[in-house]
Amino acid sequence: MGGRSAKIKGSRVERWVVQLFKDNGNKAERIDARRGQFGATKSHDVDVYVAGRPAPYCGEVKARKAIPKFWRDALGDNDFLVIKEDRQDPFFILPEQVFLELIKK
Repeated sequence: MGGRSAKIKGSRVERWVVQLFKDNGNKAERIDARRGQFGATKSHDVDVYVAGRPAPYCGEVKARKAIPKFWRDALGDNDFLVIKEDRQDPFFILPEQVFLELIKK
């Protein structure tokens, strides 16, 4: 997929992510990519605001036809997967249902 259809797909998934947070009691907004040209310090797709935190969590959203097979295989029947590179912070991969249980207010 390339060009306009990829942009449409990406925007649709970004809006879905924002709505997912909102539906679960969180304040979230989609960041227009054009705003990055006018003084934004980071380029990202979604901001999520949490009470007591001075700045939002910034999220990047990627929509792909398929995720790496290794992720699904390694997750198996577990609730989450942690992937850690040497000398780097770990990444947590979890299914939507587990994520929703963690963010619900």
